[in-house]
Amino acid sequence: MDIGLRVLIYIRSTNVHRTIESARANMVGMYGKVKQHKTKMDNIYSEVKVHTVPFAEDHLLNILANCTRRVNLWKFLRKTREFEAFLKVNDDLFEELTEETGMEITYRNLFMVEDLMHIEQKRGYKLDSYEIELDDRIIYANHQMLKFLNGLSVSPYRGIKFDIEIPKVEAGELLNEILTHMQEKEDCLFDETLNENCTEILRRKYYAYSAHDITMAAFFATLGLKHTDYDKNGNVPLASCIMIEQWLRPDSTSYVKIYYMRRNQPSIDITPKISGCEANCSLIDFSQRSEVYLPDPDINTLCDTPIFNAS
Repeated sequence: MDIGLRVLIYIRSTNVHRTIESARANMVGMYGKVKQHKTKMDNIYSEVKVHTVPFAEDHLLNILANCTRRVNLWKFLRKTREFEAFLKVNDDLFEELTEETGMEITYRNLFMVEDLMHIEQKRGYKLDSYEIELDDRIIYANHQMLKFLNGLSVSPYRGIKFDIEIPKVEAGELLNEILTHMQEKEDCLFDETLNENCTEILRRKYYAYSAHDITMAAFFATLGLKHTDYDKNGNVPLASCIMIEQWLRPDSTSYVKIYYMRRNQPSIDITPKISGCEANCSLIDFSQRSEVYLPDPDINTLCDTPIFNAS
């Protein structure tokens, strides 16, 4: 791998084989020379450096990383009227699936059944009429669960704004890092003495994050979007991506553009749909609208902070 390319890019992944492989494939797609389906034959594939940390400690990309506050937020979310209604409506479904599968199925592991049925159909299994009806019920229920997972479609409980607090602990650290990189880039452009790392910051052109569909859904929530897959509910398709660009205006101010590309579909500019960026998305605007989702003072402290102070 060209030494200059090592300086230009930085890749961060969850410590999971498939996401690390996806990150390497992304680099080959951008900078490699091999033809399709021969990714591992390109020198870049083996030479690219993919940075990881232990999965359970990865607050940047793993929304299920160890975090007491997130666990407690979910406990309170289960007490909301919307979630209680969800359990009541789907109680028969959980009982039916438990009987059919031979294992206890609840809202916690419902996604496993949807995943398995999706994979079976991809491999050519044909559902009968009963299975089609059951699959539809599973998908609908699991899509509701995905919204709850990101604090969406639930009213506040004891003053907790779930659509703010849950995305903050799940993807706020990622949003914070992206903002930090952008601010450092703008600062160094105009005064290289502000940061001792300005030479490296100015040379770097591309940060890549390789994670999971639930990571993307949580990040969408920090953008103020009300659906788990940008403009619709459900799982983010595999191999989809969010692209965030920082541009410089002639007046030396920078602005942000954000695109979303679902698998096998053209990219779309979602910037105007982001809360606070409807008319303009300068870096200042993007930073200000993001403040409510940023972990304060940092993610580790926030995760250890009780939701309610002891009286």
